[in-house]
Amino acid sequence: MDTNVDQIVKSLDDGNATRILTTSVRHHVGTGEVETELPNEAQEALRASFQVERGRDPVSDGDIAREALLILARDPQVGERIAVLAQSPPTQRFGIDPVTSAILTTAVIMVLKTHVEFQRNRKGEWSIRIKSNALDQELLKGFVEKLLSWMPSNPFGYRQPKS
Repeated sequence: MDTNVDQIVKSLDDGNATRILTTSVRHHVGTGEVETELPNEAQEALRASFQVERGRDPVSDGDIAREALLILARDPQVGERIAVLAQSPPTQRFGIDPVTSAILTTAVIMVLKTHVEFQRNRKGEWSIRIKSNALDQELLKGFVEKLLSWMPSNPFGYRQPKS
């Protein structure tokens, strides 16, 4: 774990955290490897497995992006790219457009699925299996808690920017 990269990620504002995460996964969008929603049943399986209560405080796009970046940064090569992107000047943006929002949703789901596998039994009930013991379980639980508070209810994750 590179605490320097962790500090960089934690200090990012919402816009830069979102920019860095979406930049990190844009190449997957062009390959057809995209998911822009997490079914309610899968969310419930996460909630049960990680013992996450309903009704938590809302989470911003930047909050979930920072959590996802902290997980991605566990890979030293990705951590280096995150640090470089954090030092790069951002392009000027005004709010999050639907395309960026869909890419952010895709990125968050991709990060989740690198560490959690969703399974469905013959009765149609969902469960999860944590793929890696190497990842700090508290970090993963914090990510899941924020994900479940952030996960938008519409299919492509577009939410109006806060005023």
